[in-house]
Amino acid sequence: MLAWPGIGRLSLTMPSPLPVYRRILAHSLGRPAVAAAPAALIRATYLGTRRPGLARTVSSYLREQFRGAPDYVLNDADLAGIRRPVLVIWGDRDDRYQPIAEGRRKTALIPGARFALVPGGHEPWLDDSEACAKVITEFLADQ
Repeated sequence: MLAWPGIGRLSLTMPSPLPVYRRILAHSLGRPAVAAAPAALIRATYLGTRRPGLARTVSSYLREQFRGAPDYVLNDADLAGIRRPVLVIWGDRDDRYQPIAEGRRKTALIPGARFALVPGGHEPWLDDSEACAKVITEFLADQ
């Protein structure tokens, strides 16, 4: 709905109190992630949603993303051309935007990239920061 022209922008500009924002965020990220996140982080993201122009930006970005616009999506050739160390961290409960298997497949296209499946949802570093820190530390040590 947020990607629909007009409706998305209107929805994003409607003011909502912080408790309502937390519920919306929990729907998107998962309740465990929002519960584990520091209150200051939730408040900072909430205040970010109130910035002028955000509704237009988010709505148009989502619209383009869901259409698969080339400016927003790396294709297989783009991924194969990456020549830097890449670590993809994926929550084991995150299939919101694409299946885990597709994330693995796309990561495998990047030479030398590593795919790490960790406990959590769409932002697993909020669900289990220690598991993510361990994966990141090991990856960096290998570099």
